[in-house]
Amino acid sequence: MIKKYTFHELREIVDEVIRIPERLDEMTVVELKELHSHLEQRRFDLLKLAIEILNANPDYNYPNNCDSLDFWKAHTTQFGLSVSDLEYWGAIFLKKINKDSQPIKFNAEIFKNAPSEQFFKSLFDDWLVDKKTPLVAIHYVYRRMSNKNHEDIDSKDGKLSGFTIHCNQTKFAEYWNDTYRNKHPEKIGFSFKENGTTSIKTFSEIANASKDIFSTKMNGILIGFQY
Repeated sequence: MIKKYTFHELREIVDEVIRIPERLDEMTVVELKELHSHLEQRRFDLLKLAIEILNANPDYNYPNNCDSLDFWKAHTTQFGLSVSDLEYWGAIFLKKINKDSQPIKFNAEIFKNAPSEQFFKSLFDDWLVDKKTPLVAIHYVYRRMSNKNHEDIDSKDGKLSGFTIHCNQTKFAEYWNDTYRNKHPEKIGFSFKENGTTSIKTFSEIANASKDIFSTKMNGILIGFQY
């Protein structure tokens, strides 16, 4: 069920964001939009009050070079925020919404989605980048992430929460060899005697002892992975 925030709760969240702006990074786009709508409603209501005060004080002695409406926008407050404050924070929220709503680019030919690509990059940065890591570890990663694999690996090694490589092994071999050629000495070979298939081992061809090591390493990275 979708949580409906009260006005009081929304006001408290806004106050917390103002106190610690980094809180914005913890919010979903839906939450940001709800808070932006809350700020806009408060700004609209308070602006009407500021205009009423302006019209009620036609002979007010304003500071030099001060626009009369801007003056009352800055001095008409509610719950500790002026119209100008609400405009400023509304713009901050809107900027964050627009940024988070932008589609994330990723290699769609190889990976199912952006988190899948980022998880693979984490595997490389935290594990596969080590030149002592054997090539068979890369085979294991491909087999475990590939949706072309029909072996029941989830029950043995843990589900990957949708982190998927959805290309065939030839495309993956080309991707690995091209993308990581200057970062890792091992390259995935091709066996043209078998219609151009790669040398990537099947899951059952990888030794159980190696699978245990690779599983522990990969699961550790999976647990700490944040997208």
